[in-house]
Amino acid sequence: MTDQFKAQDEAEFVLETFQSVVAQLQEQRKELEQLSAEARERASSAEKFSERIVASLPSGLIAFDAAGLSMAINSPGRSLLEVNGNAMGEPYRQLFGAHAELAKMVGDCLETGTIYRRTEIETVSANGKLRRLGATIAPIELPPERGPRGALCLLTDITEVTELREQVALKNNLESLGE
Repeated sequence: MTDQFKAQDEAEFVLETFQSVVAQLQEQRKELEQLSAEARERASSAEKFSERIVASLPSGLIAFDAAGLSMAINSPGRSLLEVNGNAMGEPYRQLFGAHAELAKMVGDCLETGTIYRRTEIETVSANGKLRRLGATIAPIELPPERGPRGALCLLTDITEVTELREQVALKNNLESLGE
């Protein structure tokens, strides 16, 4: 009978050990789920913060993936480009249809990584009024699923600034002639 008690004790020991391991695994699973939930919350918070920053920029911001499709566009960007709707997923050539110079610059940036800083572009608005835009276009690093390189386009309406600059230059020229 001692062998039987010994076998029974060993079986109980193995069962207790197994139950202990299962309990530890369950506790570790709960900790992992909690850590995962915290990580998701941090990622969501960071994404919301980024969206608020993009939305609050006074300049137009348009981001393109490696295929040239728009990934982000804020309200000033839609306004400057006179785009209805959110324009997400639109090819840059279509989005910049009336702005061939911008389309060329974004294409260059996507293909070769060319950076354009504070380039002035003359455009005509839908109502026929001449507008001047200041454009900065630079390559951006993307997550691997989006491609090797995207492009970020910042646009600012500088029509009034350039008109004032031209008026000051004209005034200075007239003063020089007067002397």
